[in-house]
Amino acid sequence: MPSRFETVPEDFLIHLRNTILGFSLESERHQFALARMAWIGLNKYNQHSRFKGCMTFTHKELEGAFGRAKFELVNRRLGMFQSTSNWYKDLHLTKGYSFAGDLRGSVAEYLTASPWPTTTRLMMTECKAVKKVPPAVASKDKSGVTTRAWGAAKKLNLVKVDLNSLAELKTVLQEWVRFICEYEGELDVASLLAKLKRAVEAIGKVCRLAMTKAAGMGYMAHH
Repeated sequence: MPSRFETVPEDFLIHLRNTILGFSLESERHQFALARMAWIGLNKYNQHSRFKGCMTFTHKELEGAFGRAKFELVNRRLGMFQSTSNWYKDLHLTKGYSFAGDLRGSVAEYLTASPWPTTTRLMMTECKAVKKVPPAVASKDKSGVTTRAWGAAKKLNLVKVDLNSLAELKTVLQEWVRFICEYEGELDVASLLAKLKRAVEAIGKVCRLAMTKAAGMGYMAHH
């Protein structure tokens, strides 16, 4: 189950409601869980070690977010994620998950819209808005033990982001994408093109997380 400090931008939730058929009909708990999967799925941490181009989400994680055996039912209704038919129990590897076509296009459309003209709220589980940025260091570790080290670091919960430089970098990268696309059929540029597109998407995520009401314009909440 997502921790109470995991968030997704509110306007990303709204975008999914407007672009994914049936998304808005799901419970707010399921909407948040699906949006979270779409938001963190692009992160390197979530990339599957066995299935290339796929993400990994544990059975425990999906069950905590959707309920026992509920994710498959929800996904069958919406068709947001595709999954491999097998997993590797002995190696502790999950199924491989990937964005279905509609979701892939929706996420790309959202992220390429950066930088946005206004801030947005950060939403937690059950679609509740974050009112105050949590400290940089959690009060308890994953075992529930109170943390005593790094006391001074708990105030370092805001990271300054140079939005103007990111916007300039995004423009350059997009120009390279357009240039390379012209030769995609003639040269082996698929790998480079994929990396450039991922970089543009990463810039979009960083920009949005640095444009929130809780952290303020130009700062990213860090926990």
